[in-house]
Amino acid sequence: MQTPDYVQTQTERIQHLAGKFPQRIEKLEGIFDRKTNVYIDYANVKPWATKLGRHVDPKWLKQFLDSFDAINSIKFYQGTLAGDAESEVGRAGHERI
Repeated sequence: MQTPDYVQTQTERIQHLAGKFPQRIEKLEGIFDRKTNVYIDYANVKPWATKLGRHVDPKWLKQFLDSFDAINSIKFYQGTLAGDAESEVGRAGHERI
């Protein structure tokens, strides 16, 4: 069975980043040095994206974190502020990753 192109493309991208930033990957491997469950409040990702000046795709972020052997589970959650239209709309797009 052949690996779908989108999976291969994402894997190649991760390998490229690992080659480009080996010290950062080593640092993350030190953080994830034993079985780890990762929980990400997606409401915090938006400020990261603004600070970085780019979009942070939750699917790609999950795939990147999945590339570390010690990561057992990755869960995204997002609280909703009642009456905040942006908060309520943002949640709808991330129900299933």
